[in-house]
Amino acid sequence: MVLDEVLHDYTVYKYVLLYMYLFLAGSISGYIIEVLYRRFVSVKRWVNPGFNKGPWIPLYGCGVVVMSAITTSFVSLFHSNGIALYNPYDLYGTGVGSGPTPYDLIPILIMGVGMTLLELVAGLIFVKGFKVRLWDYSNDKHNFMGIICPLFSVIWILVAILFYYCLSPFITHKAQQDVASILMLNDYGGFPKVHIILILGIVYGFLIYDFVQSMGLFGRVSKIAKKIGGIIHYDEFNDDRARFNHEALSQIDQMLPDKLREALEKLRARDQKKTISYRIRRFLYIDPDKKDNNFDEQGRPISDEKIEKDDKKQ
Repeated sequence: MVLDEVLHDYTVYKYVLLYMYLFLAGSISGYIIEVLYRRFVSVKRWVNPGFNKGPWIPLYGCGVVVMSAITTSFVSLFHSNGIALYNPYDLYGTGVGSGPTPYDLIPILIMGVGMTLLELVAGLIFVKGFKVRLWDYSNDKHNFMGIICPLFSVIWILVAILFYYCLSPFITHKAQQDVASILMLNDYGGFPKVHIILILGIVYGFLIYDFVQSMGLFGRVSKIAKKIGGIIHYDEFNDDRARFNHEALSQIDQMLPDKLREALEKLRARDQKKTISYRIRRFLYIDPDKKDNNFDEQGRPISDEKIEKDDKKQ
């Protein structure tokens, strides 16, 4: 009887799992967006954004949860007061479907402002509290402390529009269905799909472990920033650290005997071929061992046989 009462009163369970899914999806999607943005728009190279090592940025996950909560809250609140909001095919389950309405501007603007405020609060915590800057809008006009700026506030509103009209109703409907299926909210005759919850728990375990480990490094960087009395750009710090490690390793290599250095280079090359990134590039038919001289003037790949023939002619 007690178990039945708990399962029937599933609202809390449903929304906890729903927002866990959305947080994870937003964190991973935000990571992909940041990687592509920095590669093709800002710094023009591949950069691991944020301070986590894994493929997630929790700030984006928080943003998706905030936008979803705002949307579902306004749909429920306005519906109870007889005001229609965008609800295609009644995916929110209010009982009445509706197309776009002028009232949609209210949750959209609140989401856009909410994302800007979230960015402001997070930025102030990092810059003022830890003396570390994870992003910098200092080159954008009318910025505030390099943390927020009008340009990205407009971008957040555009993101809110995209989320509100194209994603939120369908994601919410699908997620609620899956959550109901996992918790047996529609059918009490079978067993719960514990393996799905187990997978979710494992992923969150990796995320939390990564967060704790990254916060340790982040804390050490913060101490350095406070000692020097300035603010450290985290991306530049990581670049400098990687460059320093590479230069230090190169200097050590130069001090070793030639045979030992060659043996170490072979071991590193073998270890490199075991990495996931190398195997992914091999899977995509890109040869990671190719050098710049493996391509002709038109950028077309030259076969190894042709290179060997040209070397023999020379």
